[in-house]
Amino acid sequence: MRKIENDAMCKGKSQSDLIEDAGIALSQLITKCRPDKTLNMILFLIGSGNNGSDGLVCAYFMKKQGYNVCIGLLKSRNASDVFILRCIELEIQVIDFSKPLSCVLLSDLISITAKSTVIVDAVLGIGLSRSITGDLLHLMNIVNANITSNHEVFAIDIPSGVDSDSGEFCEGTIKATTTIALGYPKFGHCNPKSKHIVGNLEILDIGLQNDVKDLSVNYMCEENVKDLLPLRPLDSNKGTFGRSLLLGGSATFAGAIALAASACYRAGAGLVTVAIPDIITNRVTSIVPEATVLTLNSDNGEISTHKENSKYIYDSINLFKNFSIGCGLGTNRGAYKIVRELLFSKSMYIPCVIDADGLNVFAKSYKWWEQFAVNAIITPHPKEMSRLTGLTIEHIQSNRIEVIKEYSIKWHKTIVLKGANTLIACPNGEIWLNPISNPLLASAGTGDVLTGLISGLLSQGLTLKDAAILGVYIHTSAAGLQISRFGTSGMLASDLLMNIPIAMNNLRGNNTG
Repeated sequence: MRKIENDAMCKGKSQSDLIEDAGIALSQLITKCRPDKTLNMILFLIGSGNNGSDGLVCAYFMKKQGYNVCIGLLKSRNASDVFILRCIELEIQVIDFSKPLSCVLLSDLISITAKSTVIVDAVLGIGLSRSITGDLLHLMNIVNANITSNHEVFAIDIPSGVDSDSGEFCEGTIKATTTIALGYPKFGHCNPKSKHIVGNLEILDIGLQNDVKDLSVNYMCEENVKDLLPLRPLDSNKGTFGRSLLLGGSATFAGAIALAASACYRAGAGLVTVAIPDIITNRVTSIVPEATVLTLNSDNGEISTHKENSKYIYDSINLFKNFSIGCGLGTNRGAYKIVRELLFSKSMYIPCVIDADGLNVFAKSYKWWEQFAVNAIITPHPKEMSRLTGLTIEHIQSNRIEVIKEYSIKWHKTIVLKGANTLIACPNGEIWLNPISNPLLASAGTGDVLTGLISGLLSQGLTLKDAAILGVYIHTSAAGLQISRFGTSGMLASDLLMNIPIAMNNLRGNNTG
C-alpha cells in the first residue's frame, strides 16, 4: 500500500489529495450503510496519523450531509491541523481525550460512547508497529467496555490494534462490525484469528491504481475466477466431461465417499466411479445411484490388505481423467497399504486429489513427497497440515501464507489449506486467498464435498491450480446461498450439493438463485 500511494504521489497526487479522496469515499459508503440522519450520534475516534485524517474528512462530509457528528481525539494532533480546523469551522464538537486523563474526560468518553449509535474507528490504521500501551490503551479499553450489541462500529482500513500484515491483535483492540479496507485488502483482514475483530469486510475504491508487479498473493473474486469455468458445448456427451475415480469409504464413514461422489457429479463430471469396500456398496449406491462401483475386499468395515485391491484399480486407471483418495478411507493397515501401493507407484500419472485419511497415511510415511513425485492437490485442514509438517497448529495459523508457500514448493504439490479464508499455494510460489469465510461450512462432510467438487472440475480438463481455485470459490459460494435460509448454523454438508450447479450458473452470469 505504501508503494501504491507513493506511485500515486509521483503521478501528481499530494498526501492531502489521497486523504481527501479516502475521506469522501468513506462518507459515501457509511451514509449508504446508515442512511438515517436522525441517528443519536456518530462518534469518530481519531488518532494522530493519516488514518485519523481520513476519519476527520469523513466526519466533515457526513456533518455537511446533516448527520449528528462528534469527534473524540484519542491521540493528540497539531493545533494547526487543517482537517481539525475545518471540522471546528463546521461546528462539529471536538473533544480532546488525549490531554492528561481526568475523571471528567473519562466520564465524558463513557457518556458519548454509550449514547452514540455508530462509532467510526480511525485511531491507528495499518501503521501499528507495537502493542497499545499507556493512556491510549486506557481510553480504548473504556470505549470497548461501553460498546454494546446496539452499536455499529466501522473501522477505517483495519480495526485499531490489529497488525495489518499478520492479523495478530493486542489488548485494547476495537472490534468492528464492518471494516472498510481502503483501496485493497490487507493480509491481516483475512487471518482466521482476526475474523471476529474485522467483522464484515468492505473493499473501498479510493482511486488508487495498482501497478505493483511483484505480488505473489492473489485475491479470489468473481472477476478473476469466472473465466476458469469449463465450457459446456451443446453437442457434448458424458465422455466430453471426463470420468473421475474416487477411492475411500468405510463402514464408519460411508457418507464421506457418497458426498464426494455426489459433489463430483454436481460439478459437471460425466461419470463418477467409487472404489469402496464391499461392505458399504449398498449404502453408497442408495445415496448416489448414478455412481458406478469398483468393489474392494474389506476387513472389519474398512479396506483389507487383500493383494487384489490395488490391482482392481490399476487395471482400470487409464479410463479416468483424475483420481481422488481419502474421503472416509480410514487408517487401518489396508488403507495404509493401498495408498502407498497406488500413490508411491511409478505408474501413477493422472491428476490426483488427496484428502483426509490419504493425508494421514502420508504423515506416517518418511519423505512421502519424494515417493509420490506426481504434482497433485492435497487438501489439509490445519490439524492435518500440522501432522504433515510437524509444526504446531498455532504456528501454522499465525503464519499461514509463509507456511503454505514453503511446503508447496518443498513438496511440489498444490496445497489447499482449508478453514476460514482458505488458502491455495502452487509449487511455483503463487498464492490464492479466498476472502469468503462462512460458519455454515464448519460441519462434518463439507471437506468431502470440496474434494468431490475439485475432482469434478479436474475431470473436465482444468489444471490442478485452476481446479483448486475454482473449486474453493464455488464451495464457499454454494454455502453463501444458504445464509438466508439457515443463518450461520444448521446446514448439512448434503445441503451444499444442489447449490453447486446454482453457484456455477450464477458465476456464468445467469443468476438463477
